[in-house]
Amino acid sequence: AQLIGAVCNTFDHVILVIRSGNCMDLSFLSDYDSIDAVLWAGDINTSYAALAAVLVGDVNPSGRTSFSSFPVA
Repeated sequence: AQLIGAVCNTFDHVILVIRSGNCMDLSFLSDYDSIDAVLWAGDINTSYAALAAVLVGDVNPSGRTSFSSFPVA
């Protein structure tokens, strides 16, 4: 909590990246106005390159099925 507080006091716009495979209580997020987004990156098997691509906007992390090539009716 001290690290998040220090970052939020230093920067106006913060993206919090959570790298955890476990459930977490994130109710503390409402205490920090400068947190604009939260990205759950999952367990440690997530690629750092993929995470960077999401953060710089090269990839949209929105969920899709693996069958996205099926035609839409």
